[in-house]
Amino acid sequence: MQVDSKYFYPNIRNVIQFPKKEIGINDTWAGKVYIIQNLKNYGITKPQSVECMARYTYLKNTMIDNKKYAIISVFYIINQNNKTPIGKKYKSYWLSGNGSFISRWMGIYSGYYFYSFNDKSIDHFRGQYNYIFFHENGIIQEIRGYDDGIIKRTRTQS
Repeated sequence: MQVDSKYFYPNIRNVIQFPKKEIGINDTWAGKVYIIQNLKNYGITKPQSVECMARYTYLKNTMIDNKKYAIISVFYIINQNNKTPIGKKYKSYWLSGNGSFISRWMGIYSGYYFYSFNDKSIDHFRGQYNYIFFHENGIIQEIRGYDDGIIKRTRTQS
């Protein structure tokens, strides 16, 4: 599923990327993910995105509520330098209310995806994240938390 870059959600895109070969317990692989953040409160009106490589490991199989799942760990590190200088040069721009730019974005995510063998898809996830944004106007912002969600799919006809 492709999501236009003008949308804020889903905020993690392109997960999970399975390898083209058969995988088994303890196998690891990597794939590109795109992280989207909503920074409207900081004057940035467009979704901010960063591409990074996620590392996946097929940990084990388990039963939850009479459904068989594969537990897959996911881990990624963000270290993006947008080469936008921080300093007084941009002060008039951000004071005008036109917004701010992200000069550097750093962070980490560690979590689990629960792949349902019955549905042949990920149906829930858990994870922790900690992101730090260095704005060109000197503001340093930290976003951290814990995600625990259920993924519901709806099919529509067009």
